[in-house]
Amino acid sequence: MSQNAYEIDLYPTKAQPQLHIGNLYAAAYLRGFDPPRIETATVLEVGCGTGLNLLPMARTLPEAEFVGVDYAARPIEIAKSLAERMEIRNIRFHAADIRDLADDFGSFDYILAHGFYSWVPEEVREALWRVVRGSLNPKGVLQVSYNCLPGWLQNQWLRDFCLEHMKRFPDRETKLGEAWKLIEALASMKEADNPYPIIAAQTLEKGFATAIHDELGEINQPFYLSQVVGHAEAYGLQYLSDAVQKYVPGLQHLTAGEEILENIAGDNSVLREQYKDFLSMRTFRQSLFTPASNQPSPASYLDRIRHCRATSPLRAGAADEEGNRVYDSPLSVLGFHSNNPLIAHLFEAIAAAHPAPVALREVSDAVLRAIPSPAAAQVAEYWELVEDLSRNGVLQVSFWEIPIPFVLPPKPAMAGIASWEALLDLPLTSLFHRPQSFPDPLHRALAALTDGSRSVPEICATLASLIHSQEASGKPEIAIKGFPIPLLSSQALRGQEALLDDPQALGSFLLESVPIELERFRLAGLIIEPDSGNPRI
Repeated sequence: MSQNAYEIDLYPTKAQPQLHIGNLYAAAYLRGFDPPRIETATVLEVGCGTGLNLLPMARTLPEAEFVGVDYAARPIEIAKSLAERMEIRNIRFHAADIRDLADDFGSFDYILAHGFYSWVPEEVREALWRVVRGSLNPKGVLQVSYNCLPGWLQNQWLRDFCLEHMKRFPDRETKLGEAWKLIEALASMKEADNPYPIIAAQTLEKGFATAIHDELGEINQPFYLSQVVGHAEAYGLQYLSDAVQKYVPGLQHLTAGEEILENIAGDNSVLREQYKDFLSMRTFRQSLFTPASNQPSPASYLDRIRHCRATSPLRAGAADEEGNRVYDSPLSVLGFHSNNPLIAHLFEAIAAAHPAPVALREVSDAVLRAIPSPAAAQVAEYWELVEDLSRNGVLQVSFWEIPIPFVLPPKPAMAGIASWEALLDLPLTSLFHRPQSFPDPLHRALAALTDGSRSVPEICATLASLIHSQEASGKPEIAIKGFPIPLLSSQALRGQEALLDDPQALGSFLLESVPIELERFRLAGLIIEPDSGNPRI
């Protein structure tokens, strides 16, 4: 196994919502299990890279303990440096080969192995299962992601094409550059009735820094779900579910496809999921496992979902003459329609609370009170839709209080490590563990200054002083906490040169624009409720 590629070109590690341990808790809880509480959890990430998935969790869950392990030394050194600079004390990073770790490396409630399984040799995969068997707590949850068959076979065509093309060139840098040009050329042929342009376009969306390790990496081994489940069972683990609840298009939604699932797969959950992969040509999975000794309670998915919190990107449109309302969003490919008035009230409550999730049981009680004597069929359909929308990712479920303020606090503070990410010119990780891109230098400076110690007018005054100091010095950038930020190259300041010579006008401009930008931060889940304490389940 070569470490050169990850030492030479860092893998772009980032936070991802499905990798938050709160999401793993929710997935296990909804299927009847009693997973460890996230506030005091012990967490291991295998293949943690530069730590940017673990660090935001460690900041917002200070009583939990986090450990990151990676084979490549360079990203681990960066992770250690970030943790030290950010003064995050409940996290440790190790540069280590998992094959050298003891069977009982530690005692962990949650273990993450994202972007790992398909990209390492067989003996390394076996080492993962061995460490998990010895280190995962009896009620713990393991997450393993991998390229999934049969759908990934189409991606294999693109990979094979690129690898064959790369043979013509002498050095690694040229090989990768020429392969990327080939992918760009294939993606440009959008009008062709051919899978190559679609797959190439999807690869371009991932970005060069990711694709050179994923699609073009030294190893890329896809698996059937049943194969990975078999590997897990051999080490005393059972399949739980997928970490991502989402709508997967495919033949399984047609009547004939549903009949295949019912008549052939039956109640066998693994077999149903495997058949769904065949019918949908799914390409990627993030499977969850728990020890085989960990048995679920008889409570149903619906019994448990009543206790959850929920949010959604969809909003209710106006009702037509038959009472149907379309639920969709310009930012989502999902959508549905319903004439059930209870669903309309639910989505109106979700919209009113945005971006914070609503407590589903409390909101549902209010919804049922809002309509005098709702028909039993309407109530039954309401809960059926709630379950279906949750399973398909339309309702995004959580079980912890996310401390998002309903209005901008007098002294706003950025969530987690977002202020540091702004200084480092990285996407900002929200309380939903979702990266948000704010690359403009003025946004970066604003996020860095929004630390809970300043009121909005004080933030504006500090920004004005920094802008004037850069203008007066003639330097290309200013420094905040030692990090250079080229404030004067901000898109927001272009065409506003007159402001730079008029302190009063600049102050008025900032007092008008900064609250708008801070509200954007709040709506993105980047502003935290003051004195909120830790997230609570």
